[in-house]
Amino acid sequence: MALGGREVNEAVGAEPLLRISGPHDHVALEDDDEGMLVDLVVGEALPLGEAEQDDAVGIVVGTQDARRTRLDRLAVQFPDLHVAQSIILRAIRCTGLRCARLGVMELAGDVARTASRPRFVLLDVNGTLTDLAPIGRPWDRPELGERALDGAVQSAMVDALLERGGRPFSDHVRAALGRLVADAGLDPGGIEAAMQAAAALPARPGAAEALAILGEAGVGAVALTNSGADAGAATLRGCGLAPYVERVLGVDAVETFKPHPRVYAYALGELGAAPGEVTLIATHPWDLAGAAHAAVGTAWVTHGARGWPEVFPAPDIRGDTLPEVARKLVG
Repeated sequence: MALGGREVNEAVGAEPLLRISGPHDHVALEDDDEGMLVDLVVGEALPLGEAEQDDAVGIVVGTQDARRTRLDRLAVQFPDLHVAQSIILRAIRCTGLRCARLGVMELAGDVARTASRPRFVLLDVNGTLTDLAPIGRPWDRPELGERALDGAVQSAMVDALLERGGRPFSDHVRAALGRLVADAGLDPGGIEAAMQAAAALPARPGAAEALAILGEAGVGAVALTNSGADAGAATLRGCGLAPYVERVLGVDAVETFKPHPRVYAYALGELGAAPGEVTLIATHPWDLAGAAHAAVGTAWVTHGARGWPEVFPAPDIRGDTLPEVARKLVG
């Protein structure tokens, strides 16, 4: 049975780890008259969301709790390929550490990208496509830009967890700058200039080249930003990257912030794509962790030496620059 153009025949005893087959650029599950069928052997807890339970025809192997239980074997029938792909990928990610000895991790990279290149690339904007250093220039402290973004993300995550939607991300940036300036004893009069700089950040070196590489390969480039759609579009116009980006999707559409799962689900819905057809390019591990949770492919652009948090799933692709990541995605 071929997956991504190569044979996969891992087994535990006589049972297959994963029955999945397809040509080089498409994954199809075993099919019968009733729908798609996947047979996955796991040995760890497998959570299924309520919506996914509704879409599944039924769990063939009885369990005490279908939403979260310890399984030796899972056989679920799905009416829809996209639903099946999503649950397969989540199962692999949830069980990868336990099943690494059984060879599941060997399959994870191929399953995460059902083709050698994605149909769409989601692009983080702040810090990934743009340079944050100008935010700190009012104090001659360019490193404050990244620190301000980190602080803004922390408080935005609190809003996301508490389901307090509607606050623009710029409020979190301003609050983070206020705290940084106070802690460092800097002049608070520079905050307004820093906010103006945050709204007009320059592109990272190589950003236009990377987007051109993706475009020439037929990969759709779509921004997914915590700044909101209008603010994100303005940033891309200001730094000259707008012509390379097909659409700008903002978290304001779902009134929360990345890495909340609702953001990535919204993006997939807008693209009309399965998770395995999409890869997120970002410099922030927390953003890539959110994408991985949604079974979206992950590409980490480090923009220099940065450590990866061991508590997050490792990225599928990594590179020091945007052009390097783009070439790996399309190659």
